Amino acid sequence: MELISKVEGKAIIVSVVGKSVNGKIDTTNATLFEKKLNENMPQDKNILLLDLSEINFVSSAFLRVILATSKMLNKKKGSLLLVGPQEGVKDVFEISGFSSIFKIFPTVPEALHHIS
Repeated sequence: MELISKVEGKAIIVSVVGKSVNGKIDTTNATLFEKKLNENMPQDKNILLLDLSEINFVSSAFLRVILATSKMLNKKKGSLLLVGPQEGVKDVFEISGFSSIFKIFPTVPEALHHIS
């Protein structure tokens, strides 16, 4: 699993490289995703933009990871913003009610504009 991190102002942008997970984050790799995500979060940043543009499938295991990450960031007075989900992933967020919990943006620049 490959994640690419980039610091942008007060936020960190973490992009999931889709081909490294065949476009999926599910029960087979969610624990590794969580570990890698935590490794990519600097202690001095409390805003995470999670770029999902290369992911076309997520399971409830992924939802658990982003919920736990969000709770951790909330304790640091931060937030988790989701960026660029494909239609199938957006559908999962809608059906699960996560679209009412998380702010979702179509692009990284739009998410960055929101936090600036």
